Amino acid sequence: MRVLLIGGGGREHALAAKLAASPLLTALICAPGNPGTAAIATNAVLDVANHSAVIDFCRIQSIDLVVIGPEAPLVAGLADDLAAAGIAVFGPTAEAARLEGSKAFTKELCDRQGIPTAAYGRFNNAPKAKAYVRQQGAPIVIKADGLAGGKGVTVAMTVEEALAAIDDCFEGAFGDAGAEVVVEAFLEGEEVSFFCLCDGRTALPLTSAQDHKRVGDGDTGPNTGGMGAYSPAPIFDAAMQARVMEEIIAPTLSGMAAMGCPFTGVLYAGLMVTDEGPKLIEYNVRFGDPECQVIMPRLRDDLLPLLKAAAEGALGDATARWTDDTALTVVMCAPGYPAAPEKGSVIGGLDKAGAMDGVTIFHAGTARRGGDLVANGGRVLNVTATGSTVSEAQALAYQAVEAIDWPDGFWLHGQCGVAIDERVGVRRELSGCAIGVKDHGWQQGEPCAAALDPPHKDADRCFIGARMDRPDGDRAETALHAGQYVCEHGRPRDHRKPAAGPGDRRCGLDPGQHRTRVDHMGGGPRSIGRLPVARIVERRIGDDLIEAPAFETRRFPGTTIQRHIGGDDPHARLKAGVFRALHRLARAVRHHGIVLEQRRTGIGAPAEDGQRRRAGARPQIG
Repeated sequence: MRVLLIGGGGREHALAAKLAASPLLTALICAPGNPGTAAIATNAVLDVANHSAVIDFCRIQSIDLVVIGPEAPLVAGLADDLAAAGIAVFGPTAEAARLEGSKAFTKELCDRQGIPTAAYGRFNNAPKAKAYVRQQGAPIVIKADGLAGGKGVTVAMTVEEALAAIDDCFEGAFGDAGAEVVVEAFLEGEEVSFFCLCDGRTALPLTSAQDHKRVGDGDTGPNTGGMGAYSPAPIFDAAMQARVMEEIIAPTLSGMAAMGCPFTGVLYAGLMVTDEGPKLIEYNVRFGDPECQVIMPRLRDDLLPLLKAAAEGALGDATARWTDDTALTVVMCAPGYPAAPEKGSVIGGLDKAGAMDGVTIFHAGTARRGGDLVANGGRVLNVTATGSTVSEAQALAYQAVEAIDWPDGFWLHGQCGVAIDERVGVRRELSGCAIGVKDHGWQQGEPCAAALDPPHKDADRCFIGARMDRPDGDRAETALHAGQYVCEHGRPRDHRKPAAGPGDRRCGLDPGQHRTRVDHMGGGPRSIGRLPVARIVERRIGDDLIEAPAFETRRFPGTTIQRHIGGDDPHARLKAGVFRALHRLARAVRHHGIVLEQRRTGIGAPAEDGQRRRAGARPQIG
C-alpha cells in the first residue's frame, strides 16, 4: 500500500515509525514531515490547505490511503473532499470533527445522549459568562469553544482567574476559537486519555495514557499541548474501559450516526475518573500529541490494516494487542514556549541518546539548516522510553534527555510520570498506617510533615499536612478525603456543621459534635493546595490485592479522630481523589517553595527540632 501521512509533528513521526514497520507498506510519503520522518519515509512539500492540490497529488502518486494527523485539516473538511474524490482516508468528516472543533457541540451531544459530563453553560458574550461564574463560584473551568492548540482551557481556582480567562477569550487571545466560551463545573478525580478507532458504527478500544499539561516544574505556568505523557494509565483497568465504552463511546457513536455524521477515525476521549465514575471532559478527533508517542511503541499489531479497516467501515471483530511495558515521553521545548518560542538553536547528541536500548526520539519542531539540526517550533523533541514500570521508563527517558546536547532547550525535570507510579506505590506499601499530622509547636499557615502510626519505611515520601489558626483563635489541623480544602495567606474559611450521625459523610462523628472545614479560597502566595490525610489498609484474598477504603484523620491537641470514607464494603478500592489530592499538594508545595519538616525513614523517628527540607529538593510524595 502507498500511504500519504498528513502532518509534521511528533505525533506524525510516531505514526510514520509504526506504519513504516508494516509489511503491507510499499511507500510512505509525509507532508510536510520533519527531519525525523525523512529517515524512514519520503517528505513532500504539499499545501494541505489546498484540497484540490492534495487530491491531485494523491492521484499522481497512486495513494491508497491518506492518514490525517492534525485536527485543523480535519475541521477544514480535507477528509470530506478526499472521500468525494474516491480516495480512501482515515479521519472524520468536518461535521463529525465538530466533536473537537466545538466544545459546545460536544456538550449538547452529551445532553442528548445522556453521556456523563460536567455541568456547564455556554456564552457568546463576556458579561453573561462572568455573571454565571460569579453565581457558580470557583474552582471552575473556562474553555474557548473552538480549536486553540491545547491552550484554550483555564482551570480557574479563583473567580478572579476565571474572569480574566473569559476576558482573554473574548478579547481575541485565541482568535475565532474564543468567540464563544463554555464554562464548566470543576471535576475532582484522575484525568485519563482514552483512544479508540471508529468506522462509523464500530469502536475498537485501543489504550489509555496520561499527560502533563503545564509548562513549568511543580505543575506551574500556563497549559501547553503537553509536556510529557505515559501509557497505560494504571487507574484505567479493564473494568473501567468497559464502562467507558458502554457509557461514553457507544452513545457518542450512535448519537453522531443519528445526526447523519457517523464518526470515522480515531476518537480521543479526555476523561475524569471521579468517585461517581468516568465523566467526559472533551473529545479530540485525532491521536493526542504527545500521547501518540507513548501509544505507538506499545502496539504489538500492525497499525496499517487497522487504519485501513476503520477507513473502509470494516473494523468488525478487529483487535489491538499491547505490550505490558510502560512507555513515557519527555517533551523538550524551545525557550519562550508556549508564548513565543525561539527558533534556530542547534541541537546535537541525538545519535547517542537514540542508541540507548528502549529509547526512541521523535522529532516535532525540528528543521535542517545546512548540516545542523535546529529548533523550529515550540515543542521540539519527544524523548520516549519503555520500561516495566513508570519509574523505570522515566529514569531511562531522562538519561536520554541528558545525553542530548541542547543548552537552550528546557523540559520538566524529573516529574513526567511520577504521580501515578507513586500513588500506586503508596496504596500497596502503606499497609495499616494512619497518615496523620504531627502535633507540636507551629505558626499560622506553616505546613508541616505528618507522622505515620505505626512508622513505615516510606515515612519521608508519603505525607504532608498543614496547620493554621481558626478565626476563633483555636488551634486545629485540617484533613480531607476528596474535596477542596485550601488556605490562602494562612487564613482558612471556618465552617461548622453538626453531624447527622456516625455514617454522615460530612464528618462521621457522633451526633452533636462539630467539624471544621477549610474551603477553597484561591491561589494566593500562601495557598498550598489540598490537604489529604488518610488511613490505608491492605488485604489479600488469594493472590489478589484488595485495597480497603480510606479513613479521614483529624488531630486536635491530644485527640485523634478517624472517619471511614469509603462506604461499608471492606473490599472497596481506595478512592482516586485521595491520591490525586496528595500529589496536587506536593506539587503546590514545590511551587510555592514552602519547607516541610522531615521524618527519617526506617525507624520513623522525627527529625531533630528545626531540621527542615526545602520543597525544591522534590521529596518523593505519592
